[in-house]
Amino acid sequence: MKRKTRSSSNPFCTYCRQPTDRYEFKNEGCFSKSVEETRAIIHLGHLLHVDLEDLPSFKISNFTIYDQNGHYCTFDEGLIERGVKLFASGFIKNIQDNDPSTNTGVPSHDIGPIDEWFTAGFDGGANILVGFQTKIAGYYLMKPNYRYKDPYSPFFKKVELSKVILDYLIIKEWENPSYKLLMQHLALNHCVEEDYVLKNAHFVINQIKEYDKSSRTEDQMLISLACVRRLIWLSKYSIRKIPRLKYGYKPPDNIHKKTFNATTTKLVYNLFEKLFKNIKLKDKNESCGVCRRCQRIDCGECKNCKTMKKFGGTGKENVRCKRKICMAVVISDSSDSSSSSDDSFTSTDPDYYYRKPNLFSYKIIHKVEFLEPPLIHKNKSYYSAVQVGTMIIEQGSFVVLNSEKVNEAQLICRVEYIFRGESDMFHAQLFGRGFETVLGETADPRELFVFDKCFDVPLGAIVSLTNVSYQKAHLNWSDIGGLYSEPTKSYCSSSFYFSKKYAHEFCTFSDYKYSPTDDVLGDCSSCRYNKAVDIKNTMNFKNGTVTWFNDEYKIGTFVLYVPEEKQKSCFETRLIKKECRYKEFQSEYYRKTNRLKGSNSDTEATLAIGYIKNIVKTESNQIILTIHKFMRTDSISREVAYLQDWYHIYITDEISEINFMQVYNKCYVVYSESAQKWCSKGDNRFYYSKMYSPSTSDFMEIPNNFVILESSEYSPKHPKIEEKLNCLDLFSGAGGLSLGLSQAGLINTKWAVEKDPNACHAFQLNNPGCTTFNNDSNYILSKAMTANREKLGIPDKKVVDIIIGGPPCQGFCSMNRFNQRMYSKLKNSLVVNLLSYVDYYRPKYFVFENVMSFTSYMRGIVLKLFLKCLLDMDYQVTCGVLQAGHYGVPQNRKRFILIAAAPGYKLPKLPVPRHVFDKRATHLSFNVDNVRYQNIFQTLSSAPYRTITVYDAIGDIPPMEQINFYKNLDYKPITEYQRRMRLNSTLLPNNHLTRDSMTPLTKTRIAFVPKIPGSDWRDLPNISLNLKGGKRTNVLKYPYRYETQNDGEPNRSVCKCSESKKCDIKDRQENTIIPWSCVHTASKHNNWTGVYGRLEWDGYFSTTLTKPEPSSKQGRVSRPSMTRSFRQGQPPLENNRALKVRIREDSCLHAVRTPCVGSMPKTLKQVNKLRRLYSGASTP
Repeated sequence: MKRKTRSSSNPFCTYCRQPTDRYEFKNEGCFSKSVEETRAIIHLGHLLHVDLEDLPSFKISNFTIYDQNGHYCTFDEGLIERGVKLFASGFIKNIQDNDPSTNTGVPSHDIGPIDEWFTAGFDGGANILVGFQTKIAGYYLMKPNYRYKDPYSPFFKKVELSKVILDYLIIKEWENPSYKLLMQHLALNHCVEEDYVLKNAHFVINQIKEYDKSSRTEDQMLISLACVRRLIWLSKYSIRKIPRLKYGYKPPDNIHKKTFNATTTKLVYNLFEKLFKNIKLKDKNESCGVCRRCQRIDCGECKNCKTMKKFGGTGKENVRCKRKICMAVVISDSSDSSSSSDDSFTSTDPDYYYRKPNLFSYKIIHKVEFLEPPLIHKNKSYYSAVQVGTMIIEQGSFVVLNSEKVNEAQLICRVEYIFRGESDMFHAQLFGRGFETVLGETADPRELFVFDKCFDVPLGAIVSLTNVSYQKAHLNWSDIGGLYSEPTKSYCSSSFYFSKKYAHEFCTFSDYKYSPTDDVLGDCSSCRYNKAVDIKNTMNFKNGTVTWFNDEYKIGTFVLYVPEEKQKSCFETRLIKKECRYKEFQSEYYRKTNRLKGSNSDTEATLAIGYIKNIVKTESNQIILTIHKFMRTDSISREVAYLQDWYHIYITDEISEINFMQVYNKCYVVYSESAQKWCSKGDNRFYYSKMYSPSTSDFMEIPNNFVILESSEYSPKHPKIEEKLNCLDLFSGAGGLSLGLSQAGLINTKWAVEKDPNACHAFQLNNPGCTTFNNDSNYILSKAMTANREKLGIPDKKVVDIIIGGPPCQGFCSMNRFNQRMYSKLKNSLVVNLLSYVDYYRPKYFVFENVMSFTSYMRGIVLKLFLKCLLDMDYQVTCGVLQAGHYGVPQNRKRFILIAAAPGYKLPKLPVPRHVFDKRATHLSFNVDNVRYQNIFQTLSSAPYRTITVYDAIGDIPPMEQINFYKNLDYKPITEYQRRMRLNSTLLPNNHLTRDSMTPLTKTRIAFVPKIPGSDWRDLPNISLNLKGGKRTNVLKYPYRYETQNDGEPNRSVCKCSESKKCDIKDRQENTIIPWSCVHTASKHNNWTGVYGRLEWDGYFSTTLTKPEPSSKQGRVSRPSMTRSFRQGQPPLENNRALKVRIREDSCLHAVRTPCVGSMPKTLKQVNKLRRLYSGASTP
């Protein structure tokens, strides 16, 4: 890096504001053969990783941190936050290298600029980690350079102090300790004086704030504890305070932090502005609006709530619920407090308040007078209008009712009809407020949603009339996208509007076909809907036929049913726990349990199949079916299941009776030697050609006198689409998301946007007819909004039918403690950019996927704003969490999926599971504001097809060790999954690549892990041997005992912390077969189950990191029967070999699995008739 010259007339540095003669960095003779960052990474055997999604990690020793003028700097000075470019130098080492000396590693200089820094170890870990991140890698700090030790040591002591205080607060939180007790603890146990604490109080408080942001919603804020509030007051801590630069000089304008402006439309910008702008408090009572407490629902109980209009108050005062205790207000109150005693404060953290749909109050508050004679219908008297008090109530009027509970908001209902029975009544259709939906407090206070809930209400209970209007979609809905900030609402404080219907259980917003009044007396839309649902769910037996869910079941119908005695899958694996013959060698074997990670031990068997021979109804109104049983392959044995395809079944000679309540659905069966092609054209299709005897376990030909059973009724096919949807794929990567939709025949991928040049090149090779833009999505959108877009090949409006996208999810993970800073916000702004694409193009459909933690990021506010933005565009929305294993993927991989449909188009549902999967991995609900939302199939424990296993995926690969094969290998598939992955591919299997950067010690550890299910690091022997290269391992020593150990047991601890003492770095042991780090923290991390573990043939893959590492938490990356790790991949497309090793791995990691996406088109096809449901809006 070229050094900038300094003016001798200015005694202070223009960047760090230090004296120019202090801590001067001398580059001469610092490191010999020092190279740049990129060359150092390549020298270590790593390919450059240009995707910011999951950067490679390294360690750096003998390091220094400096600015552009070469002055030593530390992270706590706030320079990075102010936009000052900092760089580093030192010896870059592989992440597994624990040697802090300069004997290993690659010397490098000018590493950076540094984008962000972080600390770890505040959540129970024994060690403190400090690191930083550049654009191409992340680094963990080891040992500083001897010249940098003096400026770095004070900073690291601050980090240590923060950890000590946080550990104490976490343990003593329930006691609400005083400031005096905190100081006594620091003085007695850590020799820390009060003056030192006050000197570094601002740094400590910042760490406590960051910890609170990452805690659970129900946890108490540590910042509100009495001792912390006292510390805030004594240190004069101010909210949003940035550490001052020394000598108080104002930084020059050229180093101010540069802001990143995502390309957005006006509608999206206005909605998300408060999420990205810097929050500046005008006074101590102003809340931030985005923290978890600011997003709480008004309680309705406190004094402030009772003055709000929705709780029956006047609404004249602008007040805030007292339960919305904002972190910013807590700190401001502490800073401004003049109390000298901290014991007077009592911490309160009330349970989160969530109100279910209200029940109205029956209390009569007005007299009722009928104005006209009644209309008699079915022996009931109906009226078109009535006077309640001074109000004239008509059919179709909107009225306000009091809630049954005083602290709940008033109800808003529509009068469906007025009648007179035992008392004067009206039938009410409930309209819910926005905060009663998943939108919470981000909803417009004036917006209502239709709930499928209605009831009869006394006319005298009406409080008042209110104005509610129906908001139709704009006549030129697709043309106005991106032009202005809509919707333009100029409603007064006493008026409301609505346009959508809300299904609370499934988090779904759909169009509501509005009619001001009903033509049928004594009926309403909710009654008809609920009645239709009841009829659909009710089993109706008539003339030997059962009608259920619009299907007819009669003699000759094949059914899928749940057996009365639940069966386990044939892939159930039991832990093989061998007797230890050499206990002195397997010193960690005692930690093993009977629980297997990644096994199908809790996986249900597939649904059984039967042919209905008779139907009777008993005196107790139970419907009994007499069925001829068929046998599933996975109910016979694993060998048969692997040999046959998923559709193959066997007829038996068994006849049994089942209750109709056990029936899951209809299915269709034919007699054929091979009918895979027919089976693939529709759901729940099967075939058979042989007989199986369960009593003798024999396979046999079907006897000539045996009646062939086949489906006589029409078997529905997958709906066909005459014209594919033109697709725009944003953040396409290698194309995993669009691949599934394309293979299902739904879309034609015509445009794609991808910033990574390598992934973009691979996408272009596999989609030669697609226009691929290798550029930033913000730049492409900015050009799309200009007149010269056609010259660049950017699509015009109305030609894009569907937009799909899954922006990078690093900003949505909870691992980055400082993710509120500029660099992480840049990544999160891609969500804003994605929504702007949708707003500008207004496609018919929009599909969004991301990690499951997207739903909880920033306490759910991003999800709320995401949904609110789509609803403001008049889209219908449904969302949920899907498990890839349910759709034929041998991996535990949960993804958040959202589908939006344009107004007037039918909103598709999320796909129903097709394959059974481990019950432990199928909890697919997500939580927003302490309300749990689940998929419609959440209670289903089985499915039509069997689970897919590791053997299905890689069981055909011939034996090979930890070496790479670039040549093609000719071997044939042996399972149905393997045949499907190679379908329509003429290539031989190639690129049998794995990571070649494993150290000899790691390879030795993998080799010693037994090739049996459940094996991991706990099976390793504690021995000494020679590694490849001549280095010899050490025997792990156990110098300490756990406090819970019994007398007579050998020592089992490797660190003083087991005796409630502080960890000593001298206890660390290197170069041992049994990893010292695993033993050190095993008791706190579930014994590190799976680390250095092996997969099992009949199990499934875990959710895996970009770089599958045996030493990571997802350590089950070793092949079941080889000394070799696996890699992730996609179906063998013709040009997949164009991807390099690391690039292929990165592209596969972040893509939602192709079979999972391939299941969604079946629901989209059913609704893609492109017919208008009503004439209220034009075709987009």
